[in-house]
Amino acid sequence: MKRLPALAALFLTLTFISAYAEDYAEVFYFSGDVQVLLDSAGETEWSRVRKNVLLEAGDSIKVGADSMAELNLDGDEAKLIRLSGNTQATIIFDSNEKIELLEGEVFASIKNISSGSTFEIRTPTAICGVRGTDWSVKATAENTDVEAFDDDLYVKNIEPDGTVTEQETPVFRGYKTQIAKFQKPRQQERIPNQRLERWRSLKGDLDGRVRQGLIKKKQPPMRRQNRQQMPYQRKSNQSLPPDRSNPSARQAQADALEGRYRSMEQPQQKNTDQRLIDDHQNALINTLDNSQQRLNRQIKENEQNFSNAQQDLEAGRPQGSAQQQRNTRQQSKRPPLKTRAPAPRK
Repeated sequence: MKRLPALAALFLTLTFISAYAEDYAEVFYFSGDVQVLLDSAGETEWSRVRKNVLLEAGDSIKVGADSMAELNLDGDEAKLIRLSGNTQATIIFDSNEKIELLEGEVFASIKNISSGSTFEIRTPTAICGVRGTDWSVKATAENTDVEAFDDDLYVKNIEPDGTVTEQETPVFRGYKTQIAKFQKPRQQERIPNQRLERWRSLKGDLDGRVRQGLIKKKQPPMRRQNRQQMPYQRKSNQSLPPDRSNPSARQAQADALEGRYRSMEQPQQKNTDQRLIDDHQNALINTLDNSQQRLNRQIKENEQNFSNAQQDLEAGRPQGSAQQQRNTRQQSKRPPLKTRAPAPRK
């Protein structure tokens, strides 16, 4: 019976983790003019994106001309999304619908979807969904173009009253279709080789950045760790991840956490600097010791020379005689050199 509370806690923990999965999108790479509108944080103005910024339900992202942005879901390198230039999208996380593409073009590589679920993108004219494939969606206010690169996908058109048809129209691998406003999907056509080559190039770029480790799968960004300690904030029409309604408090806690990490790095840097200082001081001490030893030897030699000169003066000998006699006595104490007799001539 004592195990029941522990099992219940484990069940609740797993349930929370499952519910929290795919609750945010991380901008792990971007270039050019990219802006975000953090509606879930109560912000009302667009701001320039920062690397590893997290987008939650209700947040929007806008990519300018000649720019791009790449996102992943919940730090999963198997769920990647690339937004091309002149694209605007909103993160929704409403059941199977994850992104609302208002205009522009999205390339997506979605794998490892749990059984029974799908990944859908909403546009002004259609719902496009996959169960795991590489694909693209291009949307305007009047049309939606869909391409299936790696596997089949499906589309559902939107009726004039705003309802979505239940019928799923499949789009087969290597084909594309277009869904006009309030119309059923058109007849499928093969994807041109130029588009296939472009997708292979984009896919290679995505895989390359994944190999560079830009997605921190096992170590979520500090902002997410910070938000996990905050209470939940729910809207009337959708369930949101942890609260971001107070930007100043969130930023203050994030700065405090970053300061803590910097303080953890400072001792290591301080130890390194201290070792360099100690090495430099030891080198100076060794140099001074060597100089002092040479100076002592020189002083001793000068004292000896002065003593010799004084002895010569007292004895009336020419200066340097005492030193010559001392040198002669030292040489006489040395053993004679052994010489070898020359070899006889033949």
